[in-house]
Amino acid sequence: MKALKQEKVDILFGYPGGQAIDLFNALYGQKEIEVILPRHEQVATNLIGNDAFQEVDIVGITRNISKYAVTVRSRQDLGRIIKRLFILQGLGSR
Repeated sequence: MKALKQEKVDILFGYPGGQAIDLFNALYGQKEIEVILPRHEQVATNLIGNDAFQEVDIVGITRNISKYAVTVRSRQDLGRIIKRLFILQGLGSR
């Protein structure tokens, strides 16, 4: 939340699910960031790369249409990754 607010994010598209529960818990009830919830059937992060049922390489799919696509595997990395995204977009504070 701190990283998003530092970058003045006011709209967030986010996939709900167990892998992002901490993020959605932090977003719940706050009013500064509007959350738009697309839907999907992606499997849990521990199954990524195991050809699990209906597994989709979402990072691979979006890499060709975005400037930065990454799978966040650790909550501790999220702030750094958000900062990098904004710097690559030329929008972030350095």
